[in-house]
Amino acid sequence: MVLILFSVALYSVDVSLKWVEISISLHQDGVGDITYISDWDIKSGDMSGFYFEGFAKDPHFDMKGTYLMFNNKKYPLIVDRLNATKYDIYSSTRVGPGEAKFIVHFAVNLVSEGNLAKTTNKDYGELVVFNWAPSQWSYPMEHETVYIYTPIIVQKKKFNFEEIKESKLILTEKFMNKDYLIDYFGQPFKDKLFLSMLIHKKELKAYDKMNVQIYLPAKYFSFRKTPLQKTIENGEKTYKKNKKGIFKYFLYLNLIFAFLYMFIIKKVKKRRAVLKDWNELNWVSSEWVPPKVLVPSARVKGKVADLDDIEALFLIGVSLNNLISIISYRLDEKGVIKLESSKPPMIKLLKPGAGDISYYETNFLNCFDSAGRLRQESIHALLKELSTKVSEKMWNADIDATKKFYINKFRKYLPASLAKTIDDSEVGDNFIRYRYSNYDPLFINEPTTSATSFPVKTDYESFIKSEACHSACFTHNACHSACHSACHSACHSACHSACHSACHSACVSGGAH
Repeated sequence: MVLILFSVALYSVDVSLKWVEISISLHQDGVGDITYISDWDIKSGDMSGFYFEGFAKDPHFDMKGTYLMFNNKKYPLIVDRLNATKYDIYSSTRVGPGEAKFIVHFAVNLVSEGNLAKTTNKDYGELVVFNWAPSQWSYPMEHETVYIYTPIIVQKKKFNFEEIKESKLILTEKFMNKDYLIDYFGQPFKDKLFLSMLIHKKELKAYDKMNVQIYLPAKYFSFRKTPLQKTIENGEKTYKKNKKGIFKYFLYLNLIFAFLYMFIIKKVKKRRAVLKDWNELNWVSSEWVPPKVLVPSARVKGKVADLDDIEALFLIGVSLNNLISIISYRLDEKGVIKLESSKPPMIKLLKPGAGDISYYETNFLNCFDSAGRLRQESIHALLKELSTKVSEKMWNADIDATKKFYINKFRKYLPASLAKTIDDSEVGDNFIRYRYSNYDPLFINEPTTSATSFPVKTDYESFIKSEACHSACFTHNACHSACHSACHSACHSACHSACHSACHSACVSGGAH
């Protein structure tokens, strides 16, 4: 996956990524308890967070264990999901210059993710393959280190290469020994030692990958059933209990779905046609010079004028065609008018003398003659009066402060990925697209997302509970006490031809902001 990273116009920050360390605790049931620590050097300006992608398909975040460390102070982090795979990790407090560590803790079902699977090998028998990669980063870094903690209990804290090779408890692919420094150790936890490994790579370039592929004896794992497996098993049980009535049940269910589908499709198609026509109307000629709001002479510094949405959008300079389309759309929503034709523009007045409309909506209705045909010069008059009304409301207001206030207000309605990356001049038109898509998603002819379209799962504690798993309490923390020099360069291979179905992801993270 290729990710385009954006810079934020409102803040200027110069940073470098020093290192990233990831701890993965492999539980017996196939769950992975994962902690990312990224260490940033904020050279100038201040930083609140970064964009995070490619680390998991379905993460369950531990918000207590997700935080920012700066100057020995701990700040909670906020996690916004921007789309199916991309997250915005940030703090409400901006920090810098200086060194900042971002700690992100979550759990995933590695079996469902496709990173952990059972396989066999003629020489080593039943195995579990862990085929995974941490997120790629759009920054170079001094090093990246992965700690893998297994559920295998051992009797000592230190191992040399020959001991691991002879034990056959961890087998690696050839490329890992060629590309990385590797060390093995026993991790203490609750009076037991768990076999673990350290994988280390120095001097990574931007977008470098760090693929991991190891094999462990299958006897140490008992995978948690996936939701699909549970559904299939429940379906089989239901079928056996109610074999006679099941076909009748599915017949009724299919009929209900068919009627609902036809009803929804019919409504959606009808609405799409209406709103598409409104949006495509060319209300104002590109050669026409629009009126401007007069700059007040008696302004009070910092005073913000009280404007409604249409007036504020006009002030900050949205495209006039977008503005008129919104006025017409709102009248359509109120049941006042109906579009009869788009070429030429013609309307049908459904509610003459409607009382709950604004002055510019009244003026819009006056732009059409008795036959419903548009009078172009009347649109010009509507915009001139809108300019006059806004100027009157701005008589003692600060125009710069007012613009800034409404730009920020409209920006809050936009998806986080858009709100933080577009220029002020683009906020108004994008607000129109996204704000009024909440009234009907078909208002614009492109897919839209809202903050609730991609919810963030924060149920780490309930998700991680299982009798089958050892704890991940020993996963790496912000103290950063890794033994970077305790590695070796010996090359060994095992099971490099083993058949497996696991896959890994390596999408791009970065975009400090």
